[in-house]
Amino acid sequence: MKNTFTYLLIFTLLINLSYSQENTKESSINSWSNTTAKTIKKGRIESGIFAPLRIGLKNNMEVQVHPLWFFVIPNARLKKNWNKDQTKKLQVATEHGFTYPTILLNLLAKSGTGGVLPPTQKAPSILTLKNKLIVSYFYDKNHSVSLKAALEFNMLHSMNNGMPEIELLIVYPRTAVYNNFYTGEIALAFEGVFAKKIGYDADLRMFLIPNEKFTWVFEWNPKLYYNVSNKFRIMLGALITTGNIENEKASYRALPVFDLQFTMGKKKKKVTPKF
Repeated sequence: MKNTFTYLLIFTLLINLSYSQENTKESSINSWSNTTAKTIKKGRIESGIFAPLRIGLKNNMEVQVHPLWFFVIPNARLKKNWNKDQTKKLQVATEHGFTYPTILLNLLAKSGTGGVLPPTQKAPSILTLKNKLIVSYFYDKNHSVSLKAALEFNMLHSMNNGMPEIELLIVYPRTAVYNNFYTGEIALAFEGVFAKKIGYDADLRMFLIPNEKFTWVFEWNPKLYYNVSNKFRIMLGALITTGNIENEKASYRALPVFDLQFTMGKKKKKVTPKF
């Protein structure tokens, strides 16, 4: 079993590339992004210590990238909301992105602290493309439920180059595509905001890996947000996971999650009335 440092490092680098840690709905004090089908407004920029950078674009689109790690694990995602009116109860969006983890994996191919792969192992070129469908229903102006389905493809067929598996419960479902042509996931997410400044979300997610054993991993990711303002918020939560990974000795694993998130959106110019 890998040491604690390696475990936390891989968790930090990869989990935040797989899904966003932003939630809650827009109001007079809260215009934060969310993991529903909605997108953030054009010109708004959000980020965090661990959360990826999000930039609102025109035509109900937003782009996501993890700038701190981009040069060791190039990545980007584009989300598009297909509703002309984002105030409707039913919202539909698609998300498309890529990840190139080869540089990072080669940096972690060493013995001792921080080693994930054998020091003699050279990671092949790996390029994954992930496509996701998000359908959200806002049964209340401040609360929603979302159904999500995604497929991630191994475009350079690295599974044919002897890439070893990283068999840790939290890491494995996010790296399993390196050893398979594709992997899938489905999720049910509840989220919203109450008491004006307190937001929540709870994702129930199942990863499906079509290998010989047909591996599955189930995750529960509850989080709470304290929205100090529409410029700054604090997130606390947990990630609890279980599955049938062949060489994983633990029946389940749990980690706390924490983030400080902020926005760099442009302020609207005040218009002086003419008399």
